Amino acid sequence: MVELRPDGLPARLGSRTFIWSQPMSRKSALSSAALLALLTMGGTAFAGQTLSGTYIEANYGDNGMWNWGSTGTGLIYTTTGSGASQDATYPGTPWAHFQVEFDQYSSSYNQIANSSSGTTLTVVSESNESDSSTLISVYEYTAGDLEITKTEYWEMDGTVIAQQFALHNAGSSDITNLRFQVATDPDHDLNRFGTYSTLNDVDDLDGDGVSDWTVSLGPSSGIAFGFAPCDPDSATLGHSPGWDQDADLSLTDYNFGSGDYSMNWVHYEGTLAAGDTAYASNLVVFADDATTAEGLVSSEADMCNICDSDGDGALASWCGGDDCDDDDPTVYPSASEVCDGVDNDCDGTVDEDDAIDAQTWYQDADSDGYGNASVTDIDCYQPTGYVADDTDCDDSVSSTYPGADEYCNGVDDDCDGTIDEDSAVDASTWYQDADSDGYGNASVSDVECAQPTGYVADSSDCDDTVSTTYPGAPEYCNSVDDDCDGTVDEDSAVDASTWYQDADSDGYGNVSVADIECYQPTGFVADSSDCDDTVSTTYPGADEYCNGVDDDCDGTIDEDAAVDASTWYQDADSDGYGNASVADIECYQPTGYVADSSDCDDTVSTTYPGADEYCNGVDDDCDGTIDEDDAVDVSTWYADSDSDSYGDASVSDIDCSQPTGYVADSTDCDDAEPTTYPGADEYCDGVDNDCDGDIDEDSAVDASTWYEDGDGDGYGEATVSDVECNAPSGYVADDTDCDDNEPTTYPGADEYCDGVDNDCDTVIDEDDAVDVSTWYADSDGDSYGDAAVTDIDCSQPTGYVADSTDCDDAESTTYPGADELCDGVDNDCDGDI
Repeated sequence: MVELRPDGLPARLGSRTFIWSQPMSRKSALSSAALLALLTMGGTAFAGQTLSGTYIEANYGDNGMWNWGSTGTGLIYTTTGSGASQDATYPGTPWAHFQVEFDQYSSSYNQIANSSSGTTLTVVSESNESDSSTLISVYEYTAGDLEITKTEYWEMDGTVIAQQFALHNAGSSDITNLRFQVATDPDHDLNRFGTYSTLNDVDDLDGDGVSDWTVSLGPSSGIAFGFAPCDPDSATLGHSPGWDQDADLSLTDYNFGSGDYSMNWVHYEGTLAAGDTAYASNLVVFADDATTAEGLVSSEADMCNICDSDGDGALASWCGGDDCDDDDPTVYPSASEVCDGVDNDCDGTVDEDDAIDAQTWYQDADSDGYGNASVTDIDCYQPTGYVADDTDCDDSVSSTYPGADEYCNGVDDDCDGTIDEDSAVDASTWYQDADSDGYGNASVSDVECAQPTGYVADSSDCDDTVSTTYPGAPEYCNSVDDDCDGTVDEDSAVDASTWYQDADSDGYGNVSVADIECYQPTGFVADSSDCDDTVSTTYPGADEYCNGVDDDCDGTIDEDAAVDASTWYQDADSDGYGNASVADIECYQPTGYVADSSDCDDTVSTTYPGADEYCNGVDDDCDGTIDEDDAVDVSTWYADSDSDSYGDASVSDIDCSQPTGYVADSTDCDDAEPTTYPGADEYCDGVDNDCDGDIDEDSAVDASTWYEDGDGDGYGEATVSDVECNAPSGYVADDTDCDDNEPTTYPGADEYCDGVDNDCDTVIDEDDAVDVSTWYADSDGDSYGDAAVTDIDCSQPTGYVADSTDCDDAESTTYPGADELCDGVDNDCDGDI
């Protein structure tokens, strides 16, 4: 027996959990009187159950075993891939077996529940605890003092059933040599493939030296049906050819041997003390193949905990326990109650006042958010009219609480123990009046509910040491703010002066803009005689200028004596240029006069400085030179060094007359070669003979014909040509390529078996092709050839194959991979008979 934990909570072995406990009460345990009455009546008849999931349907008989004999319907598995359904055991005479054996009171007990041969165990109850996602079947049995609860559990879309057997000694004496077996007859290929036999094996999946998996495989379907006990150390696994009903039978590991055998799990418990309960669990695994099944043994190991899935030591209700939420390890009988909306201690009540985190609340009669420390209530949630705070000093007044505004009202409004403090919301600020003028000093104050001696409510005295200085006192030009208005020596001072704006800073003021001040303001002067105070050069006695302004304030504008009066010159020909010998001095330009005096001929309007020069024998632009090179109608002449009548554009001369050795044409592209000029014959000589910008054009007298080599194999396409001086890119002189799209096709190329004339000899796929194949005669038509009879060809000849491994080409049933028969012949050609 596995070692018990002293606190009776689950003991975890490897990845699987088993619950072993000290003596405990069981809600499902029968009283002695009830049990006696049940036995006297011969037991209760039960109708059996059918639990259907996506892949597993279990039909239970009235004894709680799979395979309901009366209907021929048992444990059914639907494959996950094809969706085919089939009975896991023989449907005609189903066989499923549960047997328990033990010793007590000097007697030996051996009782069974069997779907075919009968039941000697007393069936006490059956129940279906399933919900929308989980299927749970519970049966209770008795055998003497031994009470047995069998629970089978699987997910709606699962392929693994978890079995748990709870064994309780309800007697007064120890039970010894306690063991039981669970067995079934796996015939899951019978109804689809007509075979009773299965491939049977026992294995140690985790490699610890203890067998932990027994399986039967459908030889045709491949479906795996197996047992994986949750405590392999207390189990024996294997198969039996005789379906023996003895828990001590010898089981066999057939190592995937074929046969119609039962599949068995035997659990050895040993001694079970009076009042104790022991548990044994097993996983019943289905899968479409053996590998998937073995993976499920590991991945679904947690299903071993079906009676205590949350591991809190309290059993689920369907296992006879009183855990009210077996998915939450913090919820079980005697757990601490917490304010979380959950019945943590399974007493049927949620969030009682004795919860460990229940809070103390204080009455808030005046609803100000602060409570009365003398009136309390302990609760998980805040009761109406209560708060978490207990610091209210007067719970009958809503405006009195810690932190409330203090007022000058003779009440401790903020509950700090003091009445009418200086910090009261409506406390007044009082200001010192040292000079007793009725106005106080803002920098010396006192906040009080009542007025202190020597203080006033006003704070506007700007000098509390002088009694003549206060708001509203007369102002004087004395650098003192007599009236406390923030300004010293204002315009309204009794002794202020009048000043005139000097906006242009010329020392003379504008009589129309005056300012009364104690002191001369910036931009103002005592004088008021400026005739234009916006211009600093205009004032009495200033220089006169030709500007439309009376600069000197004498009442006259722009006299001839103005400093900047101009000299003007007669322009008789109206060309904008004047005669230097005829002048007049004025502020403004007289009619027929101009400011310029540079006209060299004032009788001709086209002759003046800057005029266009022409080749006409006249100095048109008055620069002293006649018919210069920059004349408007001057000509450009080009050097003709080779005398071919075509000039060099890079050697020119601009002149009114044609220079010797120059011509008007500029299109010669080589003025050193008399045979090179526009229109000359073009040759393939690297020279632009005809001066058209192109060298060695296709039209050259000596140009060659080239052929396109589209596949780059050095051979050209005769139908695609180009006449050029030099070979164009992608062209060659040869025109013998028979397929210019394939670089491996050209005269002299290697021939291949590809339906192409690779060497351009007009013949396709000759026997001398590089990749020609060797074919072997297949006289017996079994697709394997005789290595001694060959034919070399690009295409497979009739009656020949590529394989040469037939060891007898006269016999169609003899070839590599054929079924070997006991006939003295090497049927599969592997060298062995």
